[in-house]
Amino acid sequence: MTTGVAPRAESSDPPTFAVSVVVAAGDAESLGRTLDSLLAQTMTQWRAVAAVSDASSAAATVVERYAARDARIEPGLPSSLPWSLALHAGDVLHPTMLERARDAFAADAALDAVHCAWTITDERSRVLAERSCDATGDLFDLFARRAAFPTSVCVVRRAVLEAAGGFLPSDDGVAEWMLWQRVARRGARFGRVAETLVDRPPPMRRTASDVIASLDAGLRVIALGHGIDREVGLETDQPYYAGRLASADAAVFALVCRTAGELLGVDEDAALLVDRLSPRQLDDAVDAAREIMGCAALAARRTRAEWGELWVELRPRLERFLAAVQVRLQRPGLARAMIAEIQRVVLPYLPSELPHAVAGSHIVRVEVTQAIGDIELPPDAVRLQLLVVLEGTTLGALELAVAGGRVSSSAIKQAIADAHAWRILGRFFERTLGDESGGEQHAIGRGTLADQLWERDPPVVARAMRIIDRIASAIRGDDDGRRRGMPRPRIVEAGGRVPWLTFGARNVAAQLRVAGEPVASTEIVVGKAGVLTASALRAAVVDAAGDALAHVVVRDLLLGAPFQRGVTLRGLIRSGNERGAAP
Repeated sequence: MTTGVAPRAESSDPPTFAVSVVVAAGDAESLGRTLDSLLAQTMTQWRAVAAVSDASSAAATVVERYAARDARIEPGLPSSLPWSLALHAGDVLHPTMLERARDAFAADAALDAVHCAWTITDERSRVLAERSCDATGDLFDLFARRAAFPTSVCVVRRAVLEAAGGFLPSDDGVAEWMLWQRVARRGARFGRVAETLVDRPPPMRRTASDVIASLDAGLRVIALGHGIDREVGLETDQPYYAGRLASADAAVFALVCRTAGELLGVDEDAALLVDRLSPRQLDDAVDAAREIMGCAALAARRTRAEWGELWVELRPRLERFLAAVQVRLQRPGLARAMIAEIQRVVLPYLPSELPHAVAGSHIVRVEVTQAIGDIELPPDAVRLQLLVVLEGTTLGALELAVAGGRVSSSAIKQAIADAHAWRILGRFFERTLGDESGGEQHAIGRGTLADQLWERDPPVVARAMRIIDRIASAIRGDDDGRRRGMPRPRIVEAGGRVPWLTFGARNVAAQLRVAGEPVASTEIVVGKAGVLTASALRAAVVDAAGDALAHVVVRDLLLGAPFQRGVTLRGLIRSGNERGAAP
């Protein structure tokens, strides 16, 4: 009896990496796109087999034409190359897909499979969804619960694949899910490439009966993952012989919700699915709500920009489904919570005229550059959903709990700053300084923020301080300064003057404050040179503050006022200090 993962071939080094690609043939046009993407690969050591059932079909003609162009493409049986990849006609690989997989295997010889992120793109080249699986290592627990990724985004060792039964292509992906579950059950180790390297077409439109049949097949895969799968051939002492030991209830709930989304997206009644649930089954209602909307949008071929109009269309049927789920699961309040979460997800895509909020929630549009005050809410509101807008650009949606029929301005500002600080800072610099960098964290960064909080040092002074810092670092070595006594306290005010040089043998315990509010503290080692420069002191407190510095600056200095050219963070800090000092 075969047990465990099949032995690894000595084939993970880049020079010997070679992939056998199996393409499940579809229509001629889709098959041609897939084969074109293979021919464009920067990693050339592959062979492709197109599985054509009818030798007289248009797809067979396409295969013959491509085989004449390149000997690596042929009809027939898969080759015996050490790595495998299975594609469906219409899947398009980015040119570096195989190369990036090769590099991942070369970096970690213990890996048996490597997967990447993917998009789902329609015939008009519109991106309907962006998908990825962040998990690596042992993925059996994941595959016991759900299909984590399709076969077309994962390169796997051929020996490992064949030991688990080989590729089982299917239109609904259930057979592929079962295959990956078996590969993982046998102990395969998975790696990940973070980039999006595959474009996939949307799934075929299916009838309600086909969707329900797929759901029932998926439920059987979940049951298989939570029990003994004799087809795998594990010994009783193998780790996953008995399957996943936790309850399958949450996985069943999640799959039913995903299937409901697909039915809702094609104008079908999803309430008929609730009989697949038992009263004890419930997963994370928040995640399930998001999955319903994502699956509905994909089935309806809607982009995120169209989620708002889709929400209006499917809301009555969605409410009926969730009401039936609430009754079936005997969970009062579940339907209200889930539909409110879906409302929050689609809120950034709703039209300017906001619709009537679902029961228990209240929607408010907040413009970042206008005054932000307390919000009084209706008596039945238990949650406030904010549509956050920056000079007409939607940043996203937030949800805050309601206490005593109101939400304070301080709570609103804190939530906005926590979620969108770097984008708001980027727009502020763009408006006030003429910076065209755009406003993402990677564009402005902490260095830019620090430069705007303090006056720039004169060039001569800056060069001198860099030289002093290098000398002090070389002299310090591994000395931590603790033997010279307790650190000296030092308050560093954002925007305030910092002496160019601080002398003394003891370390400095520095605290950064913004408009008088403490943000971060850190101990700075002075070292044997006994000197600390202003640039080193500022850099240390900014590093210690991390993202908290951006959050405090946005919350206390920027929110609630227009961004005007000539305004600086230093000026805003001085104004705040003056107001605080006024009688």
